[in-house]
This record gives sequence, C-alpha cells and structure tokens, in this order.
Amino acid sequence: MKRSKFSVLMIVMVVAVLAASCAQPAPAEEPAAVESESAVEEPAEESVVDIPEEGVLDARFSIQADADLQGALTALYSDVFGDEEVVFVNEGADVLAASVENPIFAESNEVPAVFLPGYALKLQSDNSDALSFIDFAISADGQMVLILEGLLPESIKVVDQGGENVEVRMPVYNVISAHGPTTFMFYAVGAADRLVGASYLGARDPNGAAALERIDPKSVGFTTDELFSQEVFSIEEAIQLDPNLVAA
Repeated sequence: MKRSKFSVLMIVMVVAVLAASCAQPAPAEEPAAVESESAVEEPAEESVVDIPEEGVLDARFSIQADADLQGALTALYSDVFGDEEVVFVNEGADVLAASVENPIFAESNEVPAVFLPGYALKLQSDNSDALSFIDFAISADGQMVLILEGLLPESIKVVDQGGENVEVRMPVYNVISAHGPTTFMFYAVGAADRLVGASYLGARDPNGAAALERIDPKSVGFTTDELFSQEVFSIEEAIQLDPNLVAA
C-alpha cells in the first residue's frame, strides 16, 4: 500500500514539473532592427542629360520650319548635299524658315533671305554649311530647283516702261540695269552678282568710280552708260553683250 502511494506521489510530482516547464513563457524574440529614416541611404540623383533629337549630332545643320515649308527645304537641301537627310527640329535650329512677318526679321537690320513668296531664311548659328545653304536657296540655281518642284512660277509678266506686257522667264541669271537707282537695289537685296552691265548713279566721276570699285571690284569695266540710258535701251545691243540678259 505504501509503495502504491509513493508511486502515485512520484507521478504527480513529475506531472507538476512538466506542467511548470510548459507554462514558462518562451523567451521573447529580439525585435528586428528598424533603421531610422535618417539612416536610410538616399539613392544618388541622376544627372539630367539632354538627349538630342535623333540624327541631329550627325547632321550638317538643323532647320526649324513649319510642315508646309519642309518639302521646299528638302528639295533645296538634296540639290546641295545629295542623299544626306535633312534634319528638322522644333527649336534651337541653325536655320529658321519663317514668314517674313516674323518679329525675328523685323529685329534684324539685314534684308530677309526670301526663298518663297512671303517666307525667308534666318541663320541662327555660325555653321558655314548652313550659311552656304541659305545662299543657295536664294540664288538663281536655288530658284530653279523650286521652279522644277512647282513651287515657283516658270515666268512672270510685267509691264515695261513703254506700257508693253513682257513675260520674263524665271529665274533671271544675268541683268543689265540701265537705271542708276535701280542698280543699287540689286546690292540691297544681295543680287549684285547677277549684274553684267549697269548704270551707277554717282559713279560718273573719278572719285565716285573709285568708291564704287571699293564696294564692288567687278563693277569696273561693265558700266553701260555709253550704250544705254533711262530713255533709250536697245535690246539688240544688250544681246550682243550677253544673249541671256534681261533688262531692268
């Protein structure tokens, strides 16, 4: 009997010990380290790089123009630079093509480089190819390109000093100007290279002739006052000077 009580007592003690061990709370896990906001490393800021429009870096120069002008400019560009692709941009171009009413032309003292009626080109950088392109666009050869494209007329009709209707084929390559004031207009619009004979107001004395030679060395030798006047102009004599002349 005693042995039985002792066994029961031992069993109760073992159960009590096991129960006590199970009741003990498990050790708390260490909280995960939380980095303070100040300790979080901010990503490095990326430097802003302006990526140019496709093709700009490889182009001779860029042109800013409305869509309705781009066909004419492409034809001119192709005649000068062959198969090279013209690059049009929306801003920061080397050449601006715009209406002559654009304020940028009014702010300049230069005569606008008109290549189509009402539209001109403006150089906006020191790019030599761009300057050559503008010179070509307003030349007789450039006009011929636009004539072939159907963008300029093949001829124009004017009324001469005698009241006659005259049809002038375009472009005009060579000109005789028998009217002194008219001659200076050719210099004003940058077309003096087309003069092959002219009257020069104020250049009929040695000092005036010397001043004109400084302005335009080629003027020496083709003054035509002895052949033509404002009242009398001989087409026959003009043709003898050059069969491709147009009288102004």
